Amino acid sequence: MRSTGIDAIWAGAISSAPIRLVYRGESAGLDERARRGLVVAQRYELDYPLGASTLGTLWHARDLRRGHPVTLQLLDPAIAEDPEILEAFFNEARAAAAIVHPNVAQVIDSGVDVRVPFLALDRLEGESLASRLRTRGRLAPAEVATLFGDVALGLEALHGWGLVHRRVDPEHLFLTRAAQRGGSVPRCSSDAGSQESAKLLFGIDGNLAEGLNLLRQLSDHMSGQAGQDLGWDPELPLSPSAPADNTAYQSPEQLLGHAPVDERSDLWSLAVIAFEALTGTPAFAGPSNGERLIQICSGSPNEVPEHVALPAGFTPWFRKGVSRSSSERFGSAREMAAALSDALES
Repeated sequence: MRSTGIDAIWAGAISSAPIRLVYRGESAGLDERARRGLVVAQRYELDYPLGASTLGTLWHARDLRRGHPVTLQLLDPAIAEDPEILEAFFNEARAAAAIVHPNVAQVIDSGVDVRVPFLALDRLEGESLASRLRTRGRLAPAEVATLFGDVALGLEALHGWGLVHRRVDPEHLFLTRAAQRGGSVPRCSSDAGSQESAKLLFGIDGNLAEGLNLLRQLSDHMSGQAGQDLGWDPELPLSPSAPADNTAYQSPEQLLGHAPVDERSDLWSLAVIAFEALTGTPAFAGPSNGERLIQICSGSPNEVPEHVALPAGFTPWFRKGVSRSSSERFGSAREMAAALSDALES
């Protein structure tokens, strides 16, 4: 794909996509409780929620102007409270709106209904990877290889335009029942006839300011500047059902800000997700938030549990995927997915 740079795609999005930067309308009560029948931005009537939580909720909705079904992504109102974060959110929304790819959820509109930022997407049918893992625990190798072939194609589209997703986690990988593919990536042979594909959902860290502050403090702490108040409780137990906390899937450079964050950071996230999907356990774990972050930034990932039988090729693939040095990781999402398919067939 020809890359023209982020400025060009933003300009194209502004000129061609039906994006409203900020909508000031009557409150739909979204910041209190979203419910069936509420109308967002005097246009989108909520129907029922989907099995995903991406810094807010996903809803099936109906576009009252056009009579078309859509998916509405309602985000945490905290995003709208910080002008810089809100501006970044809509900058990314404009860019995402210009990317048309079967493995990227298409953004068709965006705005703010009083306090709640929202995105309108093409209708999605299915569930997030996080929802499926909560139900099934772990997935078969052939299923994971197929999923990652799709995700690789979606990321390739983003990366080709110079975009870094930055929030690749199980909540932002949506498994749809539409059998559309965006290209060819080697897959396990058992994938033939699959009627499901994966789409990347739009991602932004709604707790950006708070997260950066916490992680800067963690960086100072790890550099030997201990003794100061970190501003968070390192003994706080991790919640296994906290969808807004995606630090378990973020690369060391993204957490610490010690190196430029590029597409290889997204690839780190993919490796961590693959480990969790195949083993049913996190790649980096600890009894507290602080210990988990230290494991990511200076420790080693977990080993594949003894009770999980995986092909021998998976472990070297995974170690390459989560190399602390981004230059030692895979060179592209497509290369990574093809290597995973080979590893899982070995």
